[in-house]
Amino acid sequence: MTGLRTASAVSAYLAVAWAPAIADPGLWAADCLAGAVSWWPDGKGRYFEVLAPMTTILDVDDA
Repeated sequence: MTGLRTASAVSAYLAVAWAPAIADPGLWAADCLAGAVSWWPDGKGRYFEVLAPMTTILDVDDA
């Protein structure tokens, strides 16, 4: 957040609060998916393979 504020990418008044994952089960599910997908390109796709049938990946080319 400090870097984003320094770059004026977000308002200096934006509040951030950290909470344990147990506080919001929806965040836990998102973290699991993000972790599975981020390990997949490194050849460690064991968890992503389980989620792949329920996942859509969009490859966005900025060219």
